[in-house]
Amino acid sequence: MASAEIFEQVQAPPLGGCLDTVRGGNGPLSPPATLSCAEPHGGEIARVVEIPAALDGDYPTDDDLSSDAWGSLLYDNDSCGDYLLPNSYLGAREQDNLLVDASAYLPKRVAWEAGARWLVCVVEYRTGVFEDVNAPGRMAQAMRGPDAATYRPCWFGPSVLFDVVPCSQPHEAEPTGDYVAAELGTPYPADPLSRQPLVDECDNEVVDYLERDIPNGYVAGIYLPAEQDWAAYPEVQCVILDSNGSRTSGSAVDA
Repeated sequence: MASAEIFEQVQAPPLGGCLDTVRGGNGPLSPPATLSCAEPHGGEIARVVEIPAALDGDYPTDDDLSSDAWGSLLYDNDSCGDYLLPNSYLGAREQDNLLVDASAYLPKRVAWEAGARWLVCVVEYRTGVFEDVNAPGRMAQAMRGPDAATYRPCWFGPSVLFDVVPCSQPHEAEPTGDYVAAELGTPYPADPLSRQPLVDECDNEVVDYLERDIPNGYVAGIYLPAEQDWAAYPEVQCVILDSNGSRTSGSAVDA
C-alpha cells in the first residue's frame, strides 16, 4: 500500500517519516517522495518547524528563498542549520562524525494553498558529498544499535588518495575530525622520525575523541597533505589506525 504523500498534506507531519531522498529531493521546493519506513529510504524527518506569520503569504519562489528572512528560517540553528541535529536524531555523541546531513523541505504548492505552514528538516544518509544512498535501516537512534559503524565515515586508501567509506567496510583509517598544525617553514615530514611529534599530538586528540584510552588493536596516526600543499598549510589530520598496519572493519569508538 502506497504511503500518503507527506508534502501534499496540510497538517504538519510527525517526526520519523521516511523519504526517498535517493531519487528525489532537490532543494526546499522540490521535496522527495514519501515511503513506508519498511522500504529502503535515504531520509527521515528529524524536525518540524512552523512557518512564522511574517512569511505566511504566497507560496515562495526560489528567489524568495534567497532572502534573509527565508534563509534564516531554513538554515538557522533553530531550524535545519543546526549542525548537531543529525547527531541528536541518530543518538550520536556531539563529536561523532556521521555520514548524514540535514536538508530543509517545504510542503508542495497544493498543500501550501490549502493552508500548510510548516517545513521539515530531513536527515539524509550520504556516503559522499553528492552520493545520496539508502540508509542501512531506520536512522532514529541508530548510533545506539548494532549498525553504528555503517554511519561513521572511514578512509579507504592512503593519505591524499583515500575514498570515504562506511566504517563497517574495510578501511585504513578512521578520522577524528581533528587537525594538528606544524610551524610555518617546517620541512615536510617525509620520514617516521619527523612525523612522530605530530603523531604524539594526535594521540591526545584521539583520546579526547574516544573519551577514553585508545583500545587494544588501535593506534593514533596522521594523514599528511600532498607535499606541494605543506608549505602553505603545514597540518595533518588525526586518524585512528589498526595497530598492525592492516585494513580493518568496524569503528574504534565502538570497540
